Amino acid sequence: KPASRPVRIQVIQTLGELKAESASDLVNSAILLDRGPWVARAAAKVAGRLRGSSSIDPLIRRVQYLESRSGDKPASDEPPDPSKDPSSDALEQHKKSERQVLEAPIHQALTAITKKSHTCAKEWAIWWAQNRKDYKVPP
Repeated sequence: KPASRPVRIQVIQTLGELKAESASDLVNSAILLDRGPWVARAAAKVAGRLRGSSSIDPLIRRVQYLESRSGDKPASDEPPDPSKDPSSDALEQHKKSERQVLEAPIHQALTAITKKSHTCAKEWAIWWAQNRKDYKVPP
């Protein structure tokens, strides 16, 4: 059974705080493959802190997904259990779409890594296609 969402988020955040280079594979797979947008959000924030070029492609691919119709699906499959979390914040988080949860952290991570700023996945993808071959992360 996979670890719970809070555990996965904590592991990713801890690796980011340690600035562990070995974290990049885990971070990149969480950005791309984790169905939970809250885990992917934590991974995007860590990717921005680690500033590795290996995170650029997964970040762009996730933002492309978000900008498709699929990005509008709810961030949580199930509403929060009021007995476990009675806060209205938990309910507000449940109402957000994946796009609302992930779009800003992904753009912030891409900007932190590249020192560039683009407004949509298409612009990022064009820039990356033109620069990926010889790309070096700026200091």
